[in-house]
Amino acid sequence: MNDNGARPGDPAARPGGEQDLGAPVMTAAPRRSLFGRRWRGAELHLFTGGLRVTAPDGFGRTYRWESVRVLQNHTRVNGGLVEAVYTLIDGDGEALSLGPGHHGLLGRHLQRVGVTSVTRGPVFVDPMRWGPEIQRRVTAAQLPAALARLNAGERLTFGDVTVDRHTVSVKEKTCRWADLDEIRLVHGQVYFEKGAGRHVLPAVVSAGVPNLYVFLGLAEQLR
Repeated sequence: MNDNGARPGDPAARPGGEQDLGAPVMTAAPRRSLFGRRWRGAELHLFTGGLRVTAPDGFGRTYRWESVRVLQNHTRVNGGLVEAVYTLIDGDGEALSLGPGHHGLLGRHLQRVGVTSVTRGPVFVDPMRWGPEIQRRVTAAQLPAALARLNAGERLTFGDVTVDRHTVSVKEKTCRWADLDEIRLVHGQVYFEKGAGRHVLPAVVSAGVPNLYVFLGLAEQLR
């Protein structure tokens, strides 16, 4: 079960053009390449209510901020960012990856987060402009509802991480929020620490945490 803020079955993605997404925020064009001819002329449009990806062959997907789930995989070499992939997951588990590189997950990891299929989409230019903007808007849209659900006694899952109002669990190990001093995101890993570097829960790969910043926002308010 993957229930991190968005209700199961929410229409996170629809064919392009079916939803009113509000005012435009930014656009991006695909990176020029000798390969990936399918995505030549593709466009990424961010709006106040969501985003749309289109291509000249008729491909189109639309996502709303309040229901889409996002996986993020950043890879750095010698301190420089070489991959920045954002994978968008709709309510049926169909995923679309955007940006240079790979989503970073094996098949069994994708299954854990409810992904049924992955389409490798366009490599749009300047992912560190549109990628963080996607994360910012998803977090702003979903964090209040997720916190309200926890306060109402629900449990939410973010990949291998499960949270409720009083505890956080990784796989089969659990600790109370009150016993957790810090959650750190370092080199693609999420660490759960008590005191100076003492790990109280197993670390998890950040690329496998859907809506990573919704989870981190919840942790900030619950600790």
